[in-house]
Amino acid sequence: MFAYGVMGMVSRGVGVLLLPVFSRLFSVAEYGVIDIVATFVGLISTFSLLCLPSALTRYFHDKRASIASQYSTVISFVIVLCFIVLSISYIFSDLIASIISDQKSIGAYIFLGAGISCFVSLNRLPDAILRMQKRIVAFNILNILTTVIYALGAVFLVVVMRKGLMGVFLVQLFAYAFQFTLGLILTRKLLTKSLNFRYLKDALKFCVPMFPATFVSMANRQVNRIIVVAMLGLSGVGLFGAGAQIASVVLLFVSIFQLSWVPFSMEILYHEDRNVVYKKSLQYYLGVFIIFGIMFSALAPEVIWLIVPPEYSKAYLVIPWLVGAAVFHGAANIVNLGASITEKTFINTIASWTGFIVNIIISMSLINWLGILGAAIGMFAAEIIFNVLLWRNTEKFLDIKYDRKMGVHVLFVYTVFSFLIIGTTWALDDFYVLSLISRLIVAVCSISFVAKITIDEMGWLMIKKIPYFIKSKLNYSV
Repeated sequence: MFAYGVMGMVSRGVGVLLLPVFSRLFSVAEYGVIDIVATFVGLISTFSLLCLPSALTRYFHDKRASIASQYSTVISFVIVLCFIVLSISYIFSDLIASIISDQKSIGAYIFLGAGISCFVSLNRLPDAILRMQKRIVAFNILNILTTVIYALGAVFLVVVMRKGLMGVFLVQLFAYAFQFTLGLILTRKLLTKSLNFRYLKDALKFCVPMFPATFVSMANRQVNRIIVVAMLGLSGVGLFGAGAQIASVVLLFVSIFQLSWVPFSMEILYHEDRNVVYKKSLQYYLGVFIIFGIMFSALAPEVIWLIVPPEYSKAYLVIPWLVGAAVFHGAANIVNLGASITEKTFINTIASWTGFIVNIIISMSLINWLGILGAAIGMFAAEIIFNVLLWRNTEKFLDIKYDRKMGVHVLFVYTVFSFLIIGTTWALDDFYVLSLISRLIVAVCSISFVAKITIDEMGWLMIKKIPYFIKSKLNYSV
């Protein structure tokens, strides 16, 4: 899992690495086009996949159908879905462009985005097979090559060839098409002309009930961009997207935890002390990641100054809230044990939809008043509601009593910190040294409160062992 986590960091980190290049070559509005098309890609790829990789992993060892027929059947079905998506996008790309923006000229980018989303969907299938076969080297080489091709190709087409936005989307399309082709080559032994439509029926029965929750979870992370572009235009979504890209640094580490937590939580499922471990895991997770989020958010103006040009400076407004949203989204893996263990997954759908609705209401209410800050607060609030509902479900169906007082105190401290850090940065904008000192004081005070609440003597001992754990995992991976 650690190897997959590192690979996830490499794949996600390319966006952060390219941000200094794109932000200097494109205006805020043009970067907004990149971000809104990425939003479109995320939504469409989720729709055209219908959670089918979950069926591949669920039935991988099922004897009712060979894995070759399962794999080939699912790929064929997703290709058909992709052709439907491409046809619809080709016909309605200009209409979609006019809905999300007043610039119909981005219709061509929308159509390219549909093509990118199709390959993103298809790539999830070979990835699922490689992971189930535990072919870590092949999996990593495939994804690293794709990342390198995209990064180098983007620099070449945009910086050298001066292809502008079209170059960004063309190289994405090529990189993901290359990944799918190589993925098929690596899994070619499982490709067959013998399709199993009975298996497809079973797979859809398994996947379709999960799709609403999966789709709305993705939509909840993207809807803010759609609201921002509708209310503030492409420049607004450009600022929001740049802030989100910077905040994704924290999400990289959260992703590693997410990949590691699921197998660990299942391994101790029948251990007599599991409830104590689950409770302490939430406590230590919030302690470590909230402290990291506070430090990162406090220095957000400096990070922005280093990475992007001055016209993106207001992106600092969204970073504390998006960092907090990422941290609490990761915490959902722990508080969602009730659904995972009892298989009462309906609560996930309820929690996802509730958070989604709250996000829309708060974002639309606050954007006219606070701009992109309002959208970020809406996203943060949605993750809190999502966690609260999952938390209640776990306590209802399992004998796990998380520390409510700890959770409320951490949430309160981080919320106050976020308002103070933004207010301090805004009020002292013309007095940099005073602003920096004030932000550091707020951060140190907030960290001390969080550490006192969440990290006990055992927690400090575990934190000290983290470098040795990472070193051992790296040595094992090599």
